[in-house]
Amino acid sequence: MKLASKARKESLDHMIQGDKNMLDVSMNNIRKSINTACLMGLRYAVLDKTGIDAVDAEICATVEESGYKIASNTSKIIIQW
Repeated sequence: MKLASKARKESLDHMIQGDKNMLDVSMNNIRKSINTACLMGLRYAVLDKTGIDAVDAEICATVEESGYKIASNTSKIIIQW
């Protein structure tokens, strides 16, 4: 197999399988975290920060726009309702 073909295949495999170390910051996953916390009787959900300030800020802004309160520290985002 040529090197370019191998790299292209690995890239496609990565896109299909996803990176196991990546955090899922989709709104679907955030809503799932909130729903799980509600079912457990909690008034908050905790998310890991991505480590990228711009992404973390966008997550906070988007969740706040949905009517939730946000608190954060160096490694976590806390969503309260």
